[in-house]
Amino acid sequence: MSFVLPPNTRLECLLGRGSIFEVALLETDGTRCVGKRIRSRMLGEDLAKHAFGREHALLSAVEHPSVPRLID
Repeated sequence: MSFVLPPNTRLECLLGRGSIFEVALLETDGTRCVGKRIRSRMLGEDLAKHAFGREHALLSAVEHPSVPRLID
């Protein structure tokens, strides 16, 4: 797996892999966060793009301590 990482960010470990996404634990400027990306075999699939878009829209609309905060 090769996540494209922002500056000052390092990949700690792969957390999981599903049919559409891969998820990894990242460390950026001393803070741990989760990175998620579409699996390479799914990049051209509309299903993957729609799933990512739905999740982005939901996380952007909700602010609660039990819901992950969307960073970028």
